[in-house]
Amino acid sequence: MRHANDSRTKDAARDEAGSTLVEMALCIGLVLMVIFGIMECSLAVYTEHYIESAAVSGARYASVRGSTYRETACTSPSASYCEAGTSDIQNYIRANAAPGITANNISVTASWPGTTGAMGTCDSVQGSDSPGCLVTVTVIYPFTFMLPVPLNQSITFSAVRSTVISQ
Repeated sequence: MRHANDSRTKDAARDEAGSTLVEMALCIGLVLMVIFGIMECSLAVYTEHYIESAAVSGARYASVRGSTYRETACTSPSASYCEAGTSDIQNYIRANAAPGITANNISVTASWPGTTGAMGTCDSVQGSDSPGCLVTVTVIYPFTFMLPVPLNQSITFSAVRSTVISQ
């Protein structure tokens, strides 16, 4: 009887040979998927934060470069960044793109609605980009996940900032 028990133990041990390797492979796959998922979500949060910061930076850039902005370099025909237009603001934001952000995918729109911060009509003798008027900057960026997530869809981040033009 004792002999039969020993052979069953040996057979059971032989049947489970390699199961630890399979379990380890499945567990490592799951752990790596979770780690890469956390990294991907962190990159999405990083991108959202950058887009918010870019909108603030673009609005500030436009607010200090209104119709009364004058700098010595503005007198030359090749001067850049005198009065801020939409393309100037977009170029500024794209030039300061953070690492990991594709600058060409950043879409920037700027508008000068001709109102003040209190939504009254501003004194736009020098145009709707004169001091006291609002400037609104919108930044849009499509974020695409690198990992094959369900449906592999992208998320579009956008931020809008308005500020009063100071000069």
